[in-house]
Amino acid sequence: MFRPLEYFSAFLNGRQEFGQEARFFSALFAGRIVAAVAATLLFPSQVWPVMLAYLGSHLLLAGVMCVRCQQTVQDTRVDPELIGYGAFATVVSGIVMLENNFDKVLVGTLGDPEQIGMLYLALMPYSKLRSVVVPLFSVFSARFATGRTAVTGRKLWYLLGAGVLFAISAAVFMTVLLHLLFVDYRDAIPLAQVLSIVLVATPINLLFNNYYRATANRRAILVPTLSSRLLSIALVIPAWYVAGLWGLVSLKFLEQGIVLVLHLYYWRRERPGGAVVA
Repeated sequence: MFRPLEYFSAFLNGRQEFGQEARFFSALFAGRIVAAVAATLLFPSQVWPVMLAYLGSHLLLAGVMCVRCQQTVQDTRVDPELIGYGAFATVVSGIVMLENNFDKVLVGTLGDPEQIGMLYLALMPYSKLRSVVVPLFSVFSARFATGRTAVTGRKLWYLLGAGVLFAISAAVFMTVLLHLLFVDYRDAIPLAQVLSIVLVATPINLLFNNYYRATANRRAILVPTLSSRLLSIALVIPAWYVAGLWGLVSLKFLEQGIVLVLHLYYWRRERPGGAVVA
C-alpha cells in the first residue's frame, strides 16, 4: 500500500515546516467532511454521490499538496532513510486502515443496512471530529523537535481537562445533528453519546503522537498503535456476536485505553528515574 500523503508529511517534518503541514492537513480533513455533508444534504438516501464527493475532494486537495511539495524539491536524489520510513509508515497506516474499516465490513456482511448506518453515525465523533483535531496538534511538533518544550505532568492534566470538554461538546453536537438530519437513525444517539467519552483521551494521545514523531521515537509510535489495533481486530467478531453494536463501541474504549497506557509507559521511561515532572 502506497500513501503519498505519508511521505508529504515526512517531507514537511524534515524541513520543520510544521505550520504548513497543519494548514494543509486541516484543509484536507475539513474539505472531505464538508464535501460529504453537502452531498448528503443534496442527495439524501443516496450513497454514491456522498462517496464520489468524499473521494473527489480528497484527490483534489491531496493533488494540490503533492504538487506544492514537488515544486519545493530541488534535490532529486533518494534519501536511503526514506525507504525505511516508507516501510514503517506503510505498516502502521495499513493496520490502522484495516482496523478502521473491519467492523463496518463485518456489520455490513452480517447485519442489516440500519445497523451499518447506526454504526457509522455512532463512530462519527470518534473518527470525523477526531481527524479534524489531528492537524491542530502538529503545531507542537516544532517545539518538541527543537527541545524548546517537553511533555510534563501538568500539561497532561490540562489536556485531560480539555479532553473532557471535547467529549461533552461532541456528545451535544452529535445529539443535535442526529435529531435534525438523521431522523431515521435516532436510535444511534445513545451509541454516539457513549462513544464520545472516548474522546477524553484524544488530546493526550494526539500530543504523544506528535511528541514521539518529532523526537524520532518510532518504537513509542509503533508498539501502542499495533498493539491496540491488532487486539481490536482480533476481538471484533467476538464483540459483535456477544453484544452487537455496543460490543463494537466498547472496543474503541479498549483501543484508546491501551494507546494511552503505553504512551504514558514510554514517557515515564524517558523521565529521570522514571519520575513524573510537573
